[in-house]
Amino acid sequence: MSKNIFSAYYIFNYLLILIYPILRNSGNKYMLKRKDNWGYQREDSIITILVTILLLRYVRYFSNWDKFLCEIFFYCKFAISILLFLISRKIFFWYILACLIIWLLIKYPKYKGPSNIIEIPNFEAFNDIIDRLQNKPSEKSHKRYHNNSNSNNITDNYLFVIFYSYYSYDCLYTEELFADLSIKYYSANLIFAKMNVDLNEAFVEKLGINLHHNVTLPYMIMFKNGKEEERLPGYDEKGKPRKMKFYREKDIVDVFDFKNIIKQGK
Repeated sequence: MSKNIFSAYYIFNYLLILIYPILRNSGNKYMLKRKDNWGYQREDSIITILVTILLLRYVRYFSNWDKFLCEIFFYCKFAISILLFLISRKIFFWYILACLIIWLLIKYPKYKGPSNIIEIPNFEAFNDIIDRLQNKPSEKSHKRYHNNSNSNNITDNYLFVIFYSYYSYDCLYTEELFADLSIKYYSANLIFAKMNVDLNEAFVEKLGINLHHNVTLPYMIMFKNGKEEERLPGYDEKGKPRKMKFYREKDIVDVFDFKNIIKQGK
């Protein structure tokens, strides 16, 4: 689980959920106790639906606890809003206002832990690394990127690039996941890197990442000896970009064959 669970973002969202029992006792609870068409009290029905949705999301789409906790926050606040609307329009209004203020002022915390991922600022730096993978290192790339003394004995060199945006919540949720991968699968023949698509839009589109067609971020491409080897999520049979519903370590490791790559680097 993320080390950010005690950050302001999480604490304020915990409070928005835990405050419900207090707000519940401040309004007219009669509407909550009214029975629906199935004979259940409205409050019980809404809570049952909420728990069912969260269980389904966990079973079908769970990838990491950071993202799932944020989904819990969203669905719980949505359910609480409905319940408060039944209790008191005034309390409902102030609750929605509090949610909006917190959403605007308190952002999801960025990952600040250990990582072996390098930042590629522009296409010149990208080409610099590609040259090194093709055994044509410039003096700049030779000094800048991890240059292992055993690299001359390695047949294949790999570059795993994560294309991200600060405006994508999925990119924020998966920062720690990719950092852990970069540490776990660090190897002399494998470079982990990332590139901000907002700062390099024209370049990433040349790589086939069309940001104007709802491409899923983060987007991953593996380069082998300077040439593309694999990408995720990739494209479907009609040539349209696929959408990833979740990011799991096992799926990423299997698709890009990290375990076999690090065996080559030993």
